[in-house]
Amino acid sequence: MTTTLGKCSEPVDNPGGWSSHPCGKRVTVIENDKGYCTRHSPAYKARKQRERHQRYEAERAASKAIADAAAEQRRRAACYPELLAALEAAVSRITDDHECLDCGSQRPDGRGGTDHDQDCIVYLLEAAIAKASPQKETP
Repeated sequence: MTTTLGKCSEPVDNPGGWSSHPCGKRVTVIENDKGYCTRHSPAYKARKQRERHQRYEAERAASKAIADAAAEQRRRAACYPELLAALEAAVSRITDDHECLDCGSQRPDGRGGTDHDQDCIVYLLEAAIAKASPQKETP
């Protein structure tokens, strides 16, 4: 039956792009009352277009994931000096007396002994950790 259907009805561009010629392959598919070879059938073209679009979307999603990871890495790297300062401050609070300006303690003189030193250290470290932790996505 396919031998009597003739040639594909789709025009194909010439290599120079200035003109076209008929495809010349035998008809294997009939759609919309026209005969097409497998490559030029509208269903095949639509499927290939969907596949190209899916590949594009996958590549785009991968690129976005890489960019997001790099941005997160830069954000965390920017926190490094503050983390280092917080650790240095915590160590100095462990080893030295200090005046409390950071922890917001309600002690009248800013000196509250061992418990207060621990509160200050915990406050400094929690603030630094919160800044360096991954940010939660907001909807």
